[in-house]
Amino acid sequence: MPRFQLFQRKHTGVAVDNQRKKKHALLMMICSLALAMMYSSLSSTASTFDRQLSKGFLQRFLKQPFSKQPRYYNVAHRSKVLIGIFSTSGIEKYDHRREYIRETFVNSAEEHLCSLNEYLNTIESTRANAGCEIIYTFVIGAGDSDRPTDHGDDEPLTLPYDQHGKSEPDCTYLNIRENIEQGKSATWLKYASLIGRQYGFDYVMKVDDDTVLTVPQLVQFTREELPPVPYNTRIYGGPPRPSRSANTLYAAGELYFMSLDLAYYVGNELTAQDRVDMRTAKRPVEDLDMGTYIYSHPYPIKFLNMYRMGIWTHEGRTKEEENYRMEWNTRRIEEGLPVHPDSQWKQKAKHNSIYYDSIYYDAVHHDVSNPIAKKTKVLIGIFSASGIEKYDHRREYIRETAVNPEEEHLCSLQEYMYRVDHNEKGIEIDCEIIYTFVIGGANDFERPEDHGDDEPLTLTQDRHDNSEADCTYLNIRENMEEGKLATWFKYASQIGYQYGIDYVMKADDDTVLTIPQLVQFTRDELPPVPYKTTTKNKKKFIHTQLLFAR
Repeated sequence: MPRFQLFQRKHTGVAVDNQRKKKHALLMMICSLALAMMYSSLSSTASTFDRQLSKGFLQRFLKQPFSKQPRYYNVAHRSKVLIGIFSTSGIEKYDHRREYIRETFVNSAEEHLCSLNEYLNTIESTRANAGCEIIYTFVIGAGDSDRPTDHGDDEPLTLPYDQHGKSEPDCTYLNIRENIEQGKSATWLKYASLIGRQYGFDYVMKVDDDTVLTVPQLVQFTREELPPVPYNTRIYGGPPRPSRSANTLYAAGELYFMSLDLAYYVGNELTAQDRVDMRTAKRPVEDLDMGTYIYSHPYPIKFLNMYRMGIWTHEGRTKEEENYRMEWNTRRIEEGLPVHPDSQWKQKAKHNSIYYDSIYYDAVHHDVSNPIAKKTKVLIGIFSASGIEKYDHRREYIRETAVNPEEEHLCSLQEYMYRVDHNEKGIEIDCEIIYTFVIGGANDFERPEDHGDDEPLTLTQDRHDNSEADCTYLNIRENMEEGKLATWFKYASQIGYQYGIDYVMKADDDTVLTIPQLVQFTRDELPPVPYKTTTKNKKKFIHTQLLFAR
């Protein structure tokens, strides 16, 4: 695991002496005049942007790190997703397909949706939030035959019309030769990440033009699953596809999305030649190559597995208008997302014998605003066994090293629960990493290996009548593969409701952890539960599965 750094920005204040009020007033007038001039200049710049990025703009933008770019329109309280619907111009079937997509998926009656052109015009004219959560544009390669398939030169990134001289207001014309596999997606991310930073987008999505989406379900998914900036670093998601040749899990090209920082990394920090060199297949494969680009990032990627989420359809028959309309009408009348898509959440990532997954929380019956724990809290279950000398001894030297009491920001689960229970003033508990040794404590012949009955989940001691203060004794027969992990998650998620825990981790007792690096990783990479989610008339569960990809 690389070393993670936490960057902070300090703010300073200026105190003004009461005796210098006149000078203060004069200074305020000068500042007001300067701000007015800046506003005028910014409006002029925005109006000339006109969906093109000039060579000079790109050069100025790329001279500074991405994290230092100004976000002029950071007025969005909910996540905003910019969708690029990949299309082609000058071919009748694709021109016609855009027409019936406008009548279905992106029709003007859809609440919370607008075109990219409408969104930019609203912001430029009113300097206010456009109100759209889902912003779409058709993405077309509009360059002549002498243009490259992946934008890597100093020419403008977009054009005002296609190669036939035609222009549609809800289309973005990339200044590359039209293609599917050889750079169109990366060029789209390059453009989308640049305007996204300026106009307040949180995610960039790519969909095929035969992918059937419905806006209400997409809005629900966005609100419940996609945190906004700054909680969305390096998030990548879609329907998962495994690749044996690339040894990776990538998102299928029918629909995938990523946070804005990843879009910038792929489109701007990687060069066109970098992307060619990274391809793992004998020929370009758009979605597999995109996964390769993303996983080349030096920091961990959070993969959001959308398997069976049910917010889109992509089948061969949806290439035909009749079938597309039928699928859209069918999906439009469905009542939201599945309540509990079990199969989506069965896959857990494994990395160096460590699992982690966010807890499940009930959006109706539990207050997930977590007033006690303001920082992300991770509960680590260190899997052990009792009654065997080597495991008993291993716990002893783990206490002297990884979880020794001198480690800052760490405490045992039992200590943490006691402090929360006796926290009458409601102040924040300073433990960010909470650990416990997890032991199957029941009699070998009387209890199952996976807890599924009405018996208590835990015991006060192991089967040998021994008890250690920092151990959790599960009421199951000791085992490694048959159900101990599931029983641990069952117990940990239940106490997580009550004690403000955000993530649950499992580690083997021969996994070496260093707490300072783990604390830093938690602060940098694992957002807490920051929102109090509400639902209407029905009980729903919110899920977030973070897959450790590196």
